[in-house]
Amino acid sequence: MRTPLAPVLLLLAVSPALAENTPAPTQRSVGNYLDQAFVANGLLLANPEVESRLSAITQRLAGNSKQPDLQCTVRLFNSPAIHITSGPGGFFYLNSGLLDHLQNEPQLASLLAIQVAQVAANQYTQRLQQAVDAKNAGQATNTGVSLALMGLGFVSGVYIPPTFGATSAIGGAISNVAVMQYTREQVLDADKTALHLLQAAGYDPHALIDTLHLLDTLRAQQQAAKSQPIGLLASEPPFAERIQHLQSLLAGGNP
Repeated sequence: MRTPLAPVLLLLAVSPALAENTPAPTQRSVGNYLDQAFVANGLLLANPEVESRLSAITQRLAGNSKQPDLQCTVRLFNSPAIHITSGPGGFFYLNSGLLDHLQNEPQLASLLAIQVAQVAANQYTQRLQQAVDAKNAGQATNTGVSLALMGLGFVSGVYIPPTFGATSAIGGAISNVAVMQYTREQVLDADKTALHLLQAAGYDPHALIDTLHLLDTLRAQQQAAKSQPIGLLASEPPFAERIQHLQSLLAGGNP
């Protein structure tokens, strides 16, 4: 049985001022409801050992974030798509296809650090406000805004669980909200914060640059194969710009 989304849509549609000051309990409540919907419609990969390790890394990173008490829940989906994302309140989602391509733990921690940075900074609520403003200005379609109003906070592309078909109401709406990605400034800010989180957690911050190089290579391979990059590989701004930004920060002694 699929979890209905109407209640949370109503909650957020009538609360456009969530913004970045949304109380943590509210974030967690919304995130929990959305999580139920995605778990009910997705194909989870049952691997307690891997899940435990993912949770430990994420919690370690979050402990050094703007929300050190953030309660992290990590879900691993059985899907070949290369993707990682997060939702409000400390919910994190990875595809098994991403783990197949990562070469070591620092690379995994790098991508988790970006997600932690975005969740801790409440960037999803900023994106929500943008969606509300766009709806009020009549700049978005009803289906697209419906999912945007959920405040999913899914950065660098939109995650579509593998069991969602083209005719699925949820899957179709998520596809329509693909244009509601984070701004260039939000992504670059999360990258910068991720450097601090990695260093504080005992990882080499240069690992983030190595990871983006890897993703850039995978994206080029998909394009060479005449395949449209999706999910994490469809991120904006381009990986090259993000890498240059990080290199400049590290060269300047930051973090």
